[in-house]
Order: sequence, then structure tokens, then C-alpha cells
Amino acid sequence: MSVEYAPAIFSARQVGIFVLLLAISNGLLTLILSGYFNARRARIGAVLLGLLLVVDLAVVDTRWVVNYNWKEKYVEASNNPVIDFLRHKPYEKRVTITPSWLGEAVRASQQLVGDDQMLQQVYDLEWKQHLFQFNNIQTLDIIQMPRVPTDIAAYETALQFDGQPQNIHRVSRKWQLTNTRYLIGTAGLMNAIKQLDSDHQRIKPVMAFEYYQEKAGGPILTRTNATGPFALFEFTGALERAKLYSNWKISTNDQDTLKKLAAKEFDPAKSVFVAEDLPQADAASTTNASEGTVEFVSYSPKHIFHKAQTATPAELLLNDKQDPNWQVIVDGQPAKLLRCNFLMRGVLLPKGEHKIEFHFRPPITSLYVSLFGISIPLLLLGIAVFLNRRKVTLNKLQMQRIPSTVPARRAGTMLL
Repeated sequence: MSVEYAPAIFSARQVGIFVLLLAISNGLLTLILSGYFNARRARIGAVLLGLLLVVDLAVVDTRWVVNYNWKEKYVEASNNPVIDFLRHKPYEKRVTITPSWLGEAVRASQQLVGDDQMLQQVYDLEWKQHLFQFNNIQTLDIIQMPRVPTDIAAYETALQFDGQPQNIHRVSRKWQLTNTRYLIGTAGLMNAIKQLDSDHQRIKPVMAFEYYQEKAGGPILTRTNATGPFALFEFTGALERAKLYSNWKISTNDQDTLKKLAAKEFDPAKSVFVAEDLPQADAASTTNASEGTVEFVSYSPKHIFHKAQTATPAELLLNDKQDPNWQVIVDGQPAKLLRCNFLMRGVLLPKGEHKIEFHFRPPITSLYVSLFGISIPLLLLGIAVFLNRRKVTLNKLQMQRIPSTVPARRAGTMLL
């Protein structure tokens, strides 16, 4: 069989199997509705339905279901120094992998390019999709998003490196704005990785490691290795996940905000853009060296709790994506949720000590359709049960009335 025709033949075969199983299913359903499997044939009908289910699942299992030993894939593979390091307080930093184009851009050797491709593959297929989620490690990389929201697309485009040497700073600027503190890369490309932040030199190696397998087909494990070939780097220029600013700038023009965020002269550590009408920051307070302190009390996907001590009125920037369904409460009172740096959340705090809570509370109206869809089958089932019980009751009453229609016997006589 020709290789180029193999996918077409396989697809046609799957369509044929689907049509066959569909025809058998429709035939059985027709026989059930016609009453063919009533009384003595009911057991035969149940056996045929069970057999059809087993055959259908077997066809799926042999082609599309891949079985794993979850302890090997998740627990054993997670017991490595890199994952152990990253899963400690994961809400304080994000992780990403170095750009896939870096090796080709610096004309690295075939060995380094091959190592980098292997790293990208393991990271995409194993770490990002499985180990990071199992260990609650937060990454900048999106696993699946077939329909990218317009705000994320605009943000990514504005901070994307376009190949022009004067815009190479956009790579580290994106890491800085998104609280991406750790990078996974190829150790042999260390000098090239550092050039992504050449103006400030804020990238440094943390540990070197390698991949290995204890058995063929087993999980890909990780262990430290002083000579590489891979490494975990720290980007010390990343903004904190939660940060206070006494200097905030009002910018309601989103396109202008994106240009300013990507500009080389902008310093995200000193000021933040707010897309709301707020009082301008006090000029005297912007020169204050310390805005105060903020710390996490707890962090969960739908509830984030902070404590803050502000020396002056300050803008609290939380480097998590803004959404209208988030609500913020300051000292027990609702406060205005602000959109900061185009994409992130924030809230304005007065001077003093504060307790800040972010709650995700989506409207329940979106559940009405689902509830309606669930209630209809339940209603139909209830009607069916009610009618069946009524039928049984009527039959009992009729059976009780039958003797009264037979003529009464006379004492000592026999009906012939």
C-alpha cells in the first residue's frame, strides 16, 4: 500500500466502522421501540445492547485511547530538582521556555540546535501539559487556545520580537511585565539567552540538568548535571506578582498604552498604566522611595487574599489577567477593579494598612441553559414514572372490580 494513500484508507475505514455501528444501533433502537424485546425477549435485548457497547468501546480503545501508569508519568517524573524548585510557592512567579528561534538566530552548531529542539519537545508535550499542571506550576505559555481573545492577541503582538535588533528588548520586557521569573533553556546557548536582556544583564543560571529514561518507553526523568545540556535560568528583572506603585499614569487609549509598554525607555518597575479615570498620582509621593509592602495571605484560582501596608496612596498591581467577573474587596468594602498595564488587575489603596480580597464571581445566567437542558429529561422521566404508576393503580382497581360482575352463587348449588 502506498504511503500517501494510507491516511485516506484509514479514514475511509473509520467512516465505514462508524456507519456500521450506527446502523446496528438504529436497528436495535427500532426493535426496542416496536416492542419486539418485550416479555421473554427482554433478556436477549439487554445482552445485544451490552455487546454493542463493548464492541464500540473496544474499537475506540484500540485506536484512540493510550493507557499510562499515572504514578510513573506524574509522581515519579515530578520527583526531580527542577520541578521541586518551581512548585514552591508557584503563585509568586511564572515559568517559560526560551524562544525556539534562538539557536537558528545565533547560528548555533547542529548539536546545540538538536538539544534545543529536544528541550522544546519535552517541554511542550510533557512538562507544560502534564507536570506543570499536576504540580500547579504557573507558566506563561498557553497550552490550548483555539480562539485567542482580542486583548491577548493585541498584547502578544505588541510585545513580540519582530526580528529587528533594536526591538530585541521586547522579549525580556514581556517576561518582566508578566512576572516570568524562570526560564528553561539549552545550557550551550547561555550567552545567546543573556543577550535577550543585554542592556541590563538580569539573566543568570540556577541549575543544569539532563533527561534520561530508566527503561524503554518509560517516563522522561530529570536529574542535575553540572555539564548540562539543559539549564534553568532566573530572570531577576521580573515584576512581583503583587506590587505597589505610588506613581501611576492614566492611559485610556489602549493602542497608546501598548506602544508605551513596549517602548525601550519605559521602566515597568517605577510606574504603571491604569485604563480608568482616576486622580493623578501626587507628585510629592512619586518621589518617595518606598510605596509600602504587600504580601500574599492565600492564593487560589478564584480567591486571592493580600495584606498591604501603604506609606502613601498606592496602586496595587496584581499581575494576573483582568476580567469583568473579578470583584475586589478592600477592608470588607467593595472597591473598583482597575485594568492596569492593558491586561492586568489592580485596585487603588489609600494610605494605611489594608486587607485586599479578589473574588471571581461569574454570573449564573450562563447556567440557565444547562439547567433547562437537565430539567427537561428529569421532567419527562417524572411524567413517565407518574403515568406508569397510574396505569398500575388502574389495573389493580379493575382487577378488584371483576368479581362483583359475576352472578352470586346460591348456597348449596354448583354452576355448571
